[in-house]
Amino acid sequence: MTRVYVETNFVLELALNQPQASVCERLLTLAESGSLELAVPAFCLVEPLWTLGHRRGQRQRLKESLDQELRQLRRSGRARDQVPGLLQLSTTLVQLARDDEKQLSQIQRRLMDCSTVLAMDAQVLNESQSAQRRRDLSGPDAVVFASVLCDLRQRPPTSAHFVTLNSKDFDEPRLVEDLADQGCLLHTSFKAAMKQLSVT
Repeated sequence: MTRVYVETNFVLELALNQPQASVCERLLTLAESGSLELAVPAFCLVEPLWTLGHRRGQRQRLKESLDQELRQLRRSGRARDQVPGLLQLSTTLVQLARDDEKQLSQIQRRLMDCSTVLAMDAQVLNESQSAQRRRDLSGPDAVVFASVLCDLRQRPPTSAHFVTLNSKDFDEPRLVEDLADQGCLLHTSFKAAMKQLSVT
């Protein structure tokens, strides 16, 4: 069976309905039907929580700042009739962030139900430290790469693909070669990967 490794940007594409979300949904549906195996590092199910939590915090601070300005406008009487609409906007910003977190939770559950979740164990941590030194990867990227590489070694695939939108860090000749040595192809677009997958 074809194995597809995905990472944090796959989760965020789905949770935030970003440009390649429809292709990601197709991949997830294929995994749910048993037509392919999705494999996702455990780290990549946690990392989006930080991303969305940070975004919600930013919006909450923006709301508080905007609300303070609107209270000043209301007291001065200037543009008083526009204040209710602006108050609604500030509330909507925070609500949208909460909706994103709710959608993320749903995507996480679906992934945990149908995917192979790659544990972040001592072997992965050791490999990630090596990847940081040898391949000049950041800490999070090194953990992702190490998770994929360790799994490829432990479970040699018939057909495997690693799909990421992070071409800047992962589409590097030495990393591509490391993956190819384990029988895995790198793709930097979900659309491009979908065209090459052999699924039944």
